[in-house]
Amino acid sequence: MKYAIMFNVLKDGEIEPINWGKDYFKPNNSIILLEEYTPAVWLWHGNKQSLIDRRIANRQAESLKGYGYKAGGTIIGSRTRVINEIDQRLITKDAVTDKNWEKFQEILEIETEPLDQNIVIIKEEGYEDDKVELRPTPELETSIIKEEPPIEGSSSEIPEKAKVAKEISIPKVSKYEKKDISLKTTAPSENTKTFKKAEYSFESEVKEIPSPEIELTQSQIASIKDALETSLNLHDILSRIEKIEKKIDGFIQEFQDFKKMYQSNRKNKND
Repeated sequence: MKYAIMFNVLKDGEIEPINWGKDYFKPNNSIILLEEYTPAVWLWHGNKQSLIDRRIANRQAESLKGYGYKAGGTIIGSRTRVINEIDQRLITKDAVTDKNWEKFQEILEIETEPLDQNIVIIKEEGYEDDKVELRPTPELETSIIKEEPPIEGSSSEIPEKAKVAKEISIPKVSKYEKKDISLKTTAPSENTKTFKKAEYSFESEVKEIPSPEIELTQSQIASIKDALETSLNLHDILSRIEKIEKKIDGFIQEFQDFKKMYQSNRKNKND
């Protein structure tokens, strides 16, 4: 069986399980769907969610990816390795978002069966348990074999033949006589000719091809300068945005740490 569960991301960074359905898909919410059908983690943002809210929801989705959610004695979505993010503002404007949104709607329309208040069981179409037919084993017919008396003149009654030892004479081998073998070398004949390798020298000549001269008008030069300045300005703006995002991430982390410390101090005072 495959399970699925939905979460609503709260403003303080916590997540709460919600009922299966489309009731919580509102512009001011971020919804996380953890399912074992694909399997994947689906992260949906409403069109009124701020950058900080989307960052907080993304952190929660990352924490569920690969680890899953423990519910009772089981862990849901422990094999998920993918996060599919859907921003409602980018629907019909981005091809990847449109593809994820179409698949996300298909998953929401899958037939499910509630397991408890929040967890549902996904019913796959055409899924049937393999049926194994048990067939009785055939009975083996047993037959009684009667022992017959031994036949006369069998091998057990024939006496063994006497073994006759034969003498084998080994002829003597004479020693080989040593012979001196001299190798004769022939002197080179007068007809022998010596050949010398011909020496060749190659000189490569590389011709330089003159580069074409390009003449630019003053307007073209000015447009190129404007394009360079624009690209530099965009690079500067992007680097500033990246620094701001890092600061925001730091603020979020400090806020969560402060919240945990405040809750622990409050709990200690109550105790």
